[in-house]
Amino acid sequence: MKVNFLNVKLSEISSNPANPRKNFEGKAFDELMESIRQKGVIEPIIVRPLKKGKTSYEVVAGERRFRAAMKIEENQKSRNEVSIPAILRELSDEEAFDFMIIENLQREDLTGFEEAEGFRQYYLKKGKGAIEELAGRIGKSAGYIRRKIAALSLPKYILKAWEKGELQFSHLEELRRVADGEELKEAFEFATREGYVRDGPVSKRSLREHINKRRSISLKNAPFDLEKEGCLKCPHNSQVQNELWEIGDTSGISCLDRKCYKKKMNNFLLSNWKKSKYYVRFKTNGFRFDENLSWGEYQGFYSYTKKPAEKCGKCDKFLTIIRMDGIVKLDRACLGEKSCFNAIGRQKEKKSKMEKEGPRVAW
Repeated sequence: MKVNFLNVKLSEISSNPANPRKNFEGKAFDELMESIRQKGVIEPIIVRPLKKGKTSYEVVAGERRFRAAMKIEENQKSRNEVSIPAILRELSDEEAFDFMIIENLQREDLTGFEEAEGFRQYYLKKGKGAIEELAGRIGKSAGYIRRKIAALSLPKYILKAWEKGELQFSHLEELRRVADGEELKEAFEFATREGYVRDGPVSKRSLREHINKRRSISLKNAPFDLEKEGCLKCPHNSQVQNELWEIGDTSGISCLDRKCYKKKMNNFLLSNWKKSKYYVRFKTNGFRFDENLSWGEYQGFYSYTKKPAEKCGKCDKFLTIIRMDGIVKLDRACLGEKSCFNAIGRQKEKKSKMEKEGPRVAW
């Protein structure tokens, strides 16, 4: 491989668009600019010659040094006259890509987002087997690389917060557990403290507990067959996620895709209501999920106040209210007209009073 040392004018150099490093601002970059302003570029950048394009050379390694020197000269309005020390290498597109990615990924000042972008670019360029190969070259585990690439599947607003340093990678691993878009946005707002009053950053543990409490559904009481429905191997099963993403204990098996679980639960109960444990116990004519109802939409039958009448057993508004995790919130409820419900109470009270007092005597 041919290597030459030379000084190259900044105007003759262009950036490599495939470079995963995107952060060229902030305290560290300002410090680099100040160092170059006082001492110049001490460590040469690495460039390769270009046969096509507006410039003669392309940066292979040393993008930040090139950008810092260029910005200094732009501020001084003399860019075309300034040169930078460089090592010239004759590299093919494939060799230049490998050199650039590996060189960048081995630097300690790379942000988590830039590292993930580098992993993804390498995987997309190399294809099957690339992750294991890259893991061996940079001294990181294949699982770590996969988790970093997987984080890039999150929405852009989350990745932007990560790129800015508002979120850590550990936060993104927790957010990946949330399937629904609205629920994900709410969890993101909790993680970044938007709309919340709190001192200090939200820890990974706090975010996990928040997601588990508000979004996860215990599979312990699921009435349907978990294996038959594919829940035991689903990526939104907390135990499966624990194995894939190493997120830690999630306090028992639970589902983190509420919409999917609700659909399975609804379809199963509609098809098997007369065989369900709820019908066997309460003899109601159907169910509603409590999260779909407000308090004023139903009236409850309680053993110590009011019991269903005989006609209730034939009414399609005589239902059981169930929580999403399968636990009964109200065993017998009326979703019909309040006048009908109230009339049941009056008839029972009148009958009970007559049984106690006996028939009225006409004096």
